[in-house]
Amino acid sequence: MHELKIDEVRTAVAYQAGIFKDAKRRSHWNNLGHVFLRGVDRTERWDVLYRQEKGLCAACGLWRPARKLDMDHTQGNTPRTRCDCYKQRLNDGSICTGIRLLCTMDPAKGGSPKSCHARRHNREVKHASA
Repeated sequence: MHELKIDEVRTAVAYQAGIFKDAKRRSHWNNLGHVFLRGVDRTERWDVLYRQEKGLCAACGLWRPARKLDMDHTQGNTPRTRCDCYKQRLNDGSICTGIRLLCTMDPAKGGSPKSCHARRHNREVKHASA
């Protein structure tokens, strides 16, 4: 198994070139070629994902407005291993798509306990009490 490390050189180049814009400099590449985004960088990735996937939920295939979709990470068990790759070529030449859109489970955004994202995580969603 590979030890995951931040690719300092590639990350620095991404900030210098304006590819990464997070003011706190939390976005980075790792040594395998996966990208991990925070702040404005993740917001920009969300926008690209929504446009490219045309607002369709990856599970049910229904179109949803952006506010009714969540970005779901398809791999990794911890934030350190949950990449934000979207059709990203890795260092070994393979393609990684570590994110997708699912119907939201957030009650504040119109989600429900039966949503695609809630079913994916097998979660019981707590509704806000009035």
